[in-house]
Amino acid sequence: MAVGRLAFLILYGQKLLEGFCPLQPETQRKIRESIYRVCNELARLLGRDRLTYEELMALTGQIYGSGLISWAVPLSMVKKALPPNLPAVVREPDLSRLDTQEKLEAVLANAPEPTPEELDTIMNVFRDLLPQFRQQLVSAAKNLPHSRGGAPKKLPSLDEQKAVVDEIKALRGPGVKLGDVFRRVAQRHGVSPSKIKQIWLRWAKQSPPGANPRKV
Repeated sequence: MAVGRLAFLILYGQKLLEGFCPLQPETQRKIRESIYRVCNELARLLGRDRLTYEELMALTGQIYGSGLISWAVPLSMVKKALPPNLPAVVREPDLSRLDTQEKLEAVLANAPEPTPEELDTIMNVFRDLLPQFRQQLVSAAKNLPHSRGGAPKKLPSLDEQKAVVDEIKALRGPGVKLGDVFRRVAQRHGVSPSKIKQIWLRWAKQSPPGANPRKV
């Protein structure tokens, strides 16, 4: 979905820029580098050292050209990304228009220059592309079932639990309530405060007398 959305943004992002003089060289450089940064970040997701722009576009064509994923998916994502006053994007993009770096350069060279505010919008779209894609993957994964043994236990190892105890010790101090500390540490680890309290009390019980008070 990320590569499809990127293709749509490149093709239809020019609509953000209507009514201005041609893109200045510095603006072209910023947009171009943002696109190449997405390629490099996607390479890690694919387990590769690098991903060229041409490889990205070829991958996009394989995924969407084969019908594996409908263009309607990235299309709906782009509609949310672009300002509401722009014309609706309704057609599948013609990837052949920018399937090489040379064609991308030509598209940028003929695009109009945006205002500073609109340029910020464009940069933010590229910056947030993969974080939003990551969030969608996380949300989708939550709908999948856990293993038949049930949901995995959080903070199961002794090393993880010792780290939690060390965090609690570091946050404790005069006037600081343990309950507040438990909540802060729980937020860091994505568990409930009661889970953190359980780990703390287990440690306190196993510690030598006087090592740490158990008062909560």
